[in-house]
Amino acid sequence: MKNIKLTQNEAKFLTTWLETNECGAENALDLIDDNFSCHTVESIMLETGMSFQQVGGFISSLESKGILWVEERRQERLPDLYWIDVDFLELLDKMGNGNKPFKEAIKEVIWNKLLIHI
Repeated sequence: MKNIKLTQNEAKFLTTWLETNECGAENALDLIDDNFSCHTVESIMLETGMSFQQVGGFISSLESKGILWVEERRQERLPDLYWIDVDFLELLDKMGNGNKPFKEAIKEVIWNKLLIHI
C-alpha cells in the first residue's frame, strides 16, 4: 500500500474519464457492478479535446499512481485499453464515496486533501 496524492488537473481528467464510461455508471459502485469501463487514448481525446501527448501524460501519471492500468493489445493490432483499477474504485467506497457521483467523490478526495492509500 502506498500513499498517493492527485493534482487538481489529474482530478479533473480522472473525473471526465469516469463520467464518460460507456456503461452508464454514475458512481464507483455502479462501475464495479457493471464490470468496469475502459477507454482508448483516442476515445478520451474525443471526450476531453486534449492532444495525444496531454492524454498520454495523464495516463502515465495515473498509471504510475496505481489508479489506471493498461491492457496491451499490440499483438492483435488493436489499440491498448486503459482501465480504472478496482482497488481505486473500492477505496472510494471505503472512504464513503462509493454511491456519490464521480465528480463529488473525486472532489472530496482532492479538495479535502485526503491521501489515497493503494
